[in-house]
Amino acid sequence: APLAADRSELHQQIDKAIQSLASPDPAERQQAVELLLTAPPIFRENMHKALKEEAQVIANSLPQHLDEYTTFEAIFVTEDYTILRYMVHLEPGTLDEESKQELKDYLHRQSLMNSCRSPGSVSLSLLFGKSVYLDYRYSTGVPLFTFSISWEDCENMP
Repeated sequence: APLAADRSELHQQIDKAIQSLASPDPAERQQAVELLLTAPPIFRENMHKALKEEAQVIANSLPQHLDEYTTFEAIFVTEDYTILRYMVHLEPGTLDEESKQELKDYLHRQSLMNSCRSPGSVSLSLLFGKSVYLDYRYSTGVPLFTFSISWEDCENMP
């Protein structure tokens, strides 16, 4: 019975640490990082399995119209990265370079907040070295822009 109690306490600590990854307090985040990086290897394997299962649930619900301009079209999960593909309901040539850069910067900031400051499998997978690639395309399928998010990006957020 003592072993089960120890395991249960570790699970509680891990659950709390996952929530703390999204904390606005840098000290709390760092404490969570240290605990999670020293968790047993099976934890990482289970995390990857859970991320793939979560991605499958999301994939089954796609496409999702996020707003009048954006549709979330696809999600791909591998051992090393996750790709999120979006369609922006604009035609190529609609945006000048300055507007395109402003939109990219805005979406990058929003994605950082959603990925780094929301507790869960995405922030955890970033901590364990995965990258998230966000691929935006015009309604014709022509690439608009792509950017990535890594744990380093999360650490450098204000």
